[in-house]
Amino acid sequence: MKTELQIQKIESLIKPDFLNLIANILAKLGYTNIMIDNLVINATMVGPISSHKHGFILISEKLTGAFDTSNILSVIHEEQNKAELYTIFLVSPYHISKGAKETFANEIKGIKLEFLDRDSVIALIEKYMPDYWKHNDIELLDYERNYCDVILRESELKKLKIFNDKYQKMLDIFIEPKIIQYFEEKETQTPVRKSISIEQIIKEKKSVILSGDAGSGK
Repeated sequence: MKTELQIQKIESLIKPDFLNLIANILAKLGYTNIMIDNLVINATMVGPISSHKHGFILISEKLTGAFDTSNILSVIHEEQNKAELYTIFLVSPYHISKGAKETFANEIKGIKLEFLDRDSVIALIEKYMPDYWKHNDIELLDYERNYCDVILRESELKKLKIFNDKYQKMLDIFIEPKIIQYFEEKETQTPVRKSISIEQIIKEKKSVILSGDAGSGK
């Protein structure tokens, strides 16, 4: 379910960041040959027996109430003639009203038109990129995800009873540091500290700050 913070984050994205987000979502959905050209993304969806080119046109203005369709229609026809797209999606960081969708459906003939607005984007992020709400750096998110997977696999490995000295020496290289979490007790409004494990930090959905002296294992 979308929240006000999620809505604000999507609506505040600048055009390049929003297009980059859409491109990454398309990659998660299985699209290939994803190319961004100005305000348009072209991508290919490969099916079991055929493949289709889809176009994703960014609409910067809010498609609610009264709006001018001429410029948008011009871009739609231009992209269709250029790439012979199977489907064109109008993509927006804002809500697209039902009336706006009906207006385009009535004015567009012979072109399969779909819509990908703010709420749809949020739903796709929740399904395919839930860590996105931590920050906007998608490349860093991928690195963090891969790093966490490595740490978790190592943690599982440590639980095995391995008697081979060669493997044990490799495991002993890393000494897990003692980690203390500080938080405020709501009832008494006093600072409290407790010990937590690496696994608890990895599973934490919110961003955390690790602080410690040099060589402490951060």
